[in-house]
Amino acid sequence: MVVEDMSTHIRNLRRGLSDTVALAILLGVAVALSVSFLSYMQSDYSIQQNLLVIQRVIEHERLSTIVRLINSSKGSIALLFRRLDTSNKIWLTLFNGSSYINCSDVVRDVVGGRIINRYMHRVDDVTVVSRDTIYSFKYYARAKGYPDTGYIEICELEIDKNAVLVLQLAKELEPVAKGYNKVVVHSNNRVWRLYGSIEFRVAYLGNPRGTHISVNGSWYQLKEGDIVRVDVNTRIGKIDLTPQQLPNGQIGAWILSFNVSAERVYINNALLERNVNVEIKSEVAIDIDSLRSTLAIEIMPIPPGFVRVTYGGSTLVDYWNNSDYIKVVDWKIDSSTQMVLQLDSNNLHAEGIARAVYIGSMPDEAKVDRLSILVVTYINNVPHLVEEYDYKFS
Repeated sequence: MVVEDMSTHIRNLRRGLSDTVALAILLGVAVALSVSFLSYMQSDYSIQQNLLVIQRVIEHERLSTIVRLINSSKGSIALLFRRLDTSNKIWLTLFNGSSYINCSDVVRDVVGGRIINRYMHRVDDVTVVSRDTIYSFKYYARAKGYPDTGYIEICELEIDKNAVLVLQLAKELEPVAKGYNKVVVHSNNRVWRLYGSIEFRVAYLGNPRGTHISVNGSWYQLKEGDIVRVDVNTRIGKIDLTPQQLPNGQIGAWILSFNVSAERVYINNALLERNVNVEIKSEVAIDIDSLRSTLAIEIMPIPPGFVRVTYGGSTLVDYWNNSDYIKVVDWKIDSSTQMVLQLDSNNLHAEGIARAVYIGSMPDEAKVDRLSILVVTYINNVPHLVEEYDYKFS
């Protein structure tokens, strides 16, 4: 009897111990779940707070950055960049409708700023912030029709106040000779044109009381000191400037001939006329030091014909059946070198000082169909998309 009571007592003790252990385990599990839940809630709260912070940064960047297209022609595009806050940095990458393009390949000039750094990133290293989450740019790229793999170059643009970024998206012809030197061009039976601007100060007038410049047949009087600018675009015409000591003792250049078609004519910075024929009498002399010229001669590849080009006395082209595209740019004179640019329907003769000679295939001037500017900002060294500026050209 005593033995049975003892066994019963031991079984009760074991049952109580098991209940205690089970309760302890349940309490431990409950505590672990509670801690996990609290950690999850805290982690989710931190994620949400981090998302809110990033969203605020992105929104500030979006409202503080201005990008505007201000010009596009023949593959050359000019974009205005401005900050409305105290920052002077803008980060951007470019897309041309088929691929990402490097700033280093297409930026021709920056006015009012400078590109100070370039960073290479994989596409999936860039992030996009939505209302609810942060995700890889590669998913955004797929939705927009951009490449979702590979690398992109992000340029860091430092601006003074307003910066103009000039992009050359069409491939330019490289010069075969450059640097101001004596250039002579002869050509027959080709298609050509003379274009660009010439600006000068009137240094002397053989007949001060007469008229000196004709615009579409209407003659105007010039005065010594007047600044004349002509934006030339002509297939037939002549400009002949010959340096000589003038009657007033100054070394200048007589205008022996000036007869061209022009897009615009200015006198003392005031626009006189557009799309006119311009003639200047040979009794007008100019100040050589004031001469500013971007005049260029362009010879088209079709039809083929005779061309001879010499640069600094060396022959670059001398061929009877030539079909190269040829361009000679920035013609000017000095105190001892005459400039003659003469074009008629069958013959071209040009000599003077020029800055560069281009010979080769016709430059690619196909219109650019699309350009996207993707502005980003760096948060914790990670690039985040701020805004997309998409331009389509007809």
